[in-house]
Amino acid sequence: MHSIKKNIMAKKKTTLKDEISNPSSGFIVPVAIVIGGFLIIWGITKMLAGGTSGYRSLVQDLQSKTFGNRWVAAYDLSKYIASNQVPKEDIAWLIQELDDVYQSTDDERTRNFVVLAMGALKDERGIIFLNKYLESEDKNVKYSTIIGLSNLNASEQINYAYLENYLNSGDNPLIQATLLMLSKHKVTSFEEKFRQLSHSANPITKYNATTALLSIGKLSNLNNINALFDKSVSGLDEVQQKSLQLNILRAMSEKNPKINIVEFLQNLIKKTTNLELKTKAKQALLSLN
Repeated sequence: MHSIKKNIMAKKKTTLKDEISNPSSGFIVPVAIVIGGFLIIWGITKMLAGGTSGYRSLVQDLQSKTFGNRWVAAYDLSKYIASNQVPKEDIAWLIQELDDVYQSTDDERTRNFVVLAMGALKDERGIIFLNKYLESEDKNVKYSTIIGLSNLNASEQINYAYLENYLNSGDNPLIQATLLMLSKHKVTSFEEKFRQLSHSANPITKYNATTALLSIGKLSNLNNINALFDKSVSGLDEVQQKSLQLNILRAMSEKNPKINIVEFLQNLIKKTTNLELKTKAKQALLSLN
């Protein structure tokens, strides 16, 4: 019994070690997960003692020149903010403190968790800093910045133009995350790029781009959409295909692109045996009325 317990504890430690050493692991395959789910930071966190002093003490650790592993404090702070409400009167102060830490360190782990913490605040005053972080060379910081911008409402302050670099990067996970963020914010200026990517050989890119087009009220290739719902698509597993299907139905209901959509939704409601897909299709159809 003791050896079994020891093995379980060792496995837990390994899991945490892997998570911390590869902070982008939770975002490497952002396969059309509903954007809200895609943005959750590292799951359930322990409660830090001391109420508002909890995050303040972590900021002190981050600012300390003698504190050993600043990235650990940044990691805990990102989880704390995701799980606890920071008083409104402290948010501006905290945003500035986080940027000060970002600028004062070359450690990419620290920077990554600082960006996660900044995004978890969900405050538009952080946009000016998140725009700067878009230019990072570190892939984890890039993902975390996209997550932070996705947490916010659409805003003219966001440097959407820079995101074209991400869409042209050849980094498929980064492309997926960017498409989902642009889709959530309904950025119409990327219509031509969405159309281009909707013909991608990568099925995840193709259908995420199709979702982005639908989110701005533009219909892409309806035959491709029918294929996604009618049969298994090469290159997608069952979970991936289901996620892509749900994203497309949500995009249809949000922007109400009516061209050929009513008939498509009516047919889907009749033929699908999946209760979740049927429900989402009915909701999308109702939104068209």
